[in-house]
Amino acid sequence: MRQRRTIYFNDARHYYLFVFEPPMRLQDAWAPVDEVADTAVDTFVYGVSRDDGWFYPSKVGLRFGEDQVGKFDMAAYWRVWENMQSLIDRDLDPLQVLIDRAHERGMDFIPSLRMGAYAGLDKALQTVNGGPGMANASVREFMHRAVAELATDY
Repeated sequence: MRQRRTIYFNDARHYYLFVFEPPMRLQDAWAPVDEVADTAVDTFVYGVSRDDGWFYPSKVGLRFGEDQVGKFDMAAYWRVWENMQSLIDRDLDPLQVLIDRAHERGMDFIPSLRMGAYAGLDKALQTVNGGPGMANASVREFMHRAVAELATDY
């Protein structure tokens, strides 16, 4: 492991999945990595989730937009779903595309999971809604499965 890292964090949304018009081209899918390639950045960190969904086809959590297909209230949310789906329809995993590209461009890749957001579980469990959060055994088990999925499947 390196002694020092130059880390870049991409939140997956505002300058990525929200902005490209579907269907997403592979060059668009590579954009977050390519925009920092050939700089001092050696570690690409990607925010794989938010409280209402995950930005990859998880077997554990709820994929962003999965519960809203056909009734998105924002064009940006529709773009996220359609962009991810356009890659999946071509047998490309949106997360694996980024991981592979980071490695091709000489960067380590670290998925970043929001530890206080549990897309796929009852929202009442979230601390923001007055729930117990990680103090609840089912939340801890859920997050353990999420981390295990990222560590073993990716």
